[in-house]
Amino acid sequence: AADMTEEYLSRVVADGAPSLKTLATYREGLACFKAWCDGRDPATFARKDIEDYRHALVGRYSRSTVALRLSVCKLFYRALVRSGLRQDNPAEGVKAPRFATHPADRILSKALSQDEAKRLLSDLPAPDDRRTARGRAVIVLMLCQGLRACEVAGLSERDMDSVGLAWVRVHGKGAKDRVLFLGRPEQQALGDYLNLKGPGIGPDAPMFVSEGGGDAHLTVRTIEGIVDAALARSGLKQPGRSAHCLRHTYAVLATLGGARQEALQMAMGHSSSKTTNHYALAAARWQQNPALCVGQALALVGRA
Repeated sequence: AADMTEEYLSRVVADGAPSLKTLATYREGLACFKAWCDGRDPATFARKDIEDYRHALVGRYSRSTVALRLSVCKLFYRALVRSGLRQDNPAEGVKAPRFATHPADRILSKALSQDEAKRLLSDLPAPDDRRTARGRAVIVLMLCQGLRACEVAGLSERDMDSVGLAWVRVHGKGAKDRVLFLGRPEQQALGDYLNLKGPGIGPDAPMFVSEGGGDAHLTVRTIEGIVDAALARSGLKQPGRSAHCLRHTYAVLATLGGARQEALQMAMGHSSSKTTNHYALAAARWQQNPALCVGQALALVGRA
């Protein structure tokens, strides 16, 4: 069954081109499920067994992790059905408990406001050396283009327009590439960094390198540390705000600025428009806050 699931992962998940991170995540989920089985044969499980597994996960993991673990179960049984070892999938329809809050509210609790985003950018150190220039370029690229930390880490020099810094090719989830056109802040920050970094060696030279230089890509953990340090410097660090909050901020501010949802979905690399719509709702709640109407009404009373 393990071999069949591995084949299913490589041939079917993400249209047959799963990323290494996706494979590692699913393998971790399979290991968790196998440990819970405790020697029992999962090929004989019924729906109640999967519900029992869900019950064991709830309280131990976050809702998103429970959902991921259950999706791994679904994938495991799909592989068995595909291989003719089962006629049904007992994990189909077994869902993780619902979030107590709406996705839009969770986005708003993490995204930076317009004033906070401005403060974050204005508090960035001047690009006087390679380290400060690198940090500024990473922050600006994530905030103004909505890149994930893993996407920034995976950038190579060949992914960038080497002539005018007009665009960057991003390698997203599921081996899906997208081209993003850069604005003036990103061009300035990247130009400052590249001038101090100097050219890399070979066509696969990383865009962002570690402190020691060389040909090693900057790690996701280091990028997360750069963002955390920048948030702390501006007094914006709080529980739940990590590097991914810059992606949330990008989407909400882009929507507030008038970006079309279809264009935003392509720019963010979302497979489903439903994910992008959460940001539209978050921006609408921000923009149409009833408390603002109360303030306006009180102002009118004062003038009367």
